[in-house]
Amino acid sequence: MNRKLVFAIAAIVLATTIAFAETNTFNSVALVSTNISITPTNLAQLLALSPEQLEKVDIARIDLLCAEGLQGSEDLNVEQCLKALDALAQHVKEETERNRHYFTENPARFKNSEGYFRMMYLATVLQEDFGVQYNPERKNDFVDENGKSVRKQSDEIIFADSKDHFINGLLTGKHYGTCASLPMLYVAVAKRLGCACGDNFSPAAFAKISSVKLIDTNEPGDIGTRGRNRGKPTPGGSATIEISDKAEADWSRFDDLLTMMESCINALREAGADEIWISCSLYHDGQCNFAFSKEELKRIAALNIDMPISCYGDEVE
Repeated sequence: MNRKLVFAIAAIVLATTIAFAETNTFNSVALVSTNISITPTNLAQLLALSPEQLEKVDIARIDLLCAEGLQGSEDLNVEQCLKALDALAQHVKEETERNRHYFTENPARFKNSEGYFRMMYLATVLQEDFGVQYNPERKNDFVDENGKSVRKQSDEIIFADSKDHFINGLLTGKHYGTCASLPMLYVAVAKRLGCACGDNFSPAAFAKISSVKLIDTNEPGDIGTRGRNRGKPTPGGSATIEISDKAEADWSRFDDLLTMMESCINALREAGADEIWISCSLYHDGQCNFAFSKEELKRIAALNIDMPISCYGDEVE
């Protein structure tokens, strides 16, 4: 192996790029994104908003306003529900930090993912401290028959109480809900905790749930310096994973990269990253022979990400 090939392999690490979905940054617990500035107070105002304006409305407020006028929500108080949600999120934050030593002492217990640990504690606190659960009366609405979900109740029974389907039922009374409202509550709490969800992701948000260091970070909305977004606000965040400077410029650096990706891949996805790839550039002179071992291929495949490879001859130097 000649010197050019050795340093080309190091470029696998140096060119490693992680691309993220469109994002928004977050403030501390009990606050929604600073980009959220539209606060409709009733359903009519909500319905009058454009899709672009809806993106700036708290997802919990949207859910609650959609329950307006429905059977079971006659006593709906949106602002009181939102205050209860903020208090609930604050308690989740305090309990998560109080128990964080369990993760630092034994990360393998939580799949070596701080994001996994945080989401597990979010669900645990909601269920154990607040009694959040699936409404027992709704559990028999559908039954499994030969692998298929079969409805056993009529619409009149299933949809008789809107509190079963919107988060006001989880924020008041017995804290009961269904598969329609429980995921919405988890998302609303996660947003208040600063967790990135879906298109609300940024490198800064990822840093809150992972110790993996990112460099060359760009937050969504930053002015681009190259490519099609040069001179314009970027639609999404991006970053490069930093590998230790002590690693040698040979295949050991690639092993370092795989190890680091394995440690944070779940956190990246839990944080909302929907495009992740390793970009490999190989520089060579003369004949180019390039291969991965069976073990390396298995590890790459297990990450379930793309890995484009580009080869360059002497003429590019």
